[in-house]
Amino acid sequence: MGAVIGVINWDAVSSIISILGFVAVLLTLAEMKSQRKHSYKPVLAIKKPYFVIQNNPQGIPSMWKEKFDDEGHEGELWIDLELTDIGFGTANEIEINWGIDTGKMVTNIDSENSKDIYKKTDISERVHYTYNNYGFTIDKESTDTKQELGHLTSGSSMKIRLPMTVKNYISFYYLAKTKNQKWNIDEKGIVPLRIKTKCIDISGKEIHQEILMKYDLFVKKDEIDKPHANIVFGRLYFIGTKGYNIKMIVRR
Repeated sequence: MGAVIGVINWDAVSSIISILGFVAVLLTLAEMKSQRKHSYKPVLAIKKPYFVIQNNPQGIPSMWKEKFDDEGHEGELWIDLELTDIGFGTANEIEINWGIDTGKMVTNIDSENSKDIYKKTDISERVHYTYNNYGFTIDKESTDTKQELGHLTSGSSMKIRLPMTVKNYISFYYLAKTKNQKWNIDEKGIVPLRIKTKCIDISGKEIHQEILMKYDLFVKKDEIDKPHANIVFGRLYFIGTKGYNIKMIVRR
């Protein structure tokens, strides 16, 4: 049997190698473009890992502090969160819009108020609740839903203020919930709130994000109505609206 000798077509091989090389160059250029694009893209993140809600001298849960064993510290009326640029680029002209679903907040509080724990007054612009002669308000059209800030470089942070409506909701919704239940409460959920951030990167493009505020709370029933008692132990964390990926919209 005669041997069959294959003849290599070196022109064809050379053409294939050239095509593969061209594809590799295109892929490298695409990767370099992607790296350059993300090298100046800011990514804004919000955090406040842990908090404690403490009763005031009248036994009303209105003061927030960082930890429950902070003796002698009665907490703060206003609550600050930390806004950080975790991206590679600088975020300029930062704007935060707190999309507070006040209708949902009022519905949730009312659902726990069937025993008239709170006295409710509903007027055109707000819903006012009174508990033990202490009043708190859920604004239907809150005036503190928008914050215009400066800029953040990569890795830097600044304080942003949690709207009082959100603070009141968390405090008093779980006060009512605790008074309606026999045992302590251990619950996770999402605050009726959508935080929309906008900033401009160094190329002049707008970067938009939408973030949800979640919580993990433990409420101590035996601390209800006790002056200076720590009633709620909690953790706040913030996620993008689609899973854990922050949604980004780039506009020229």
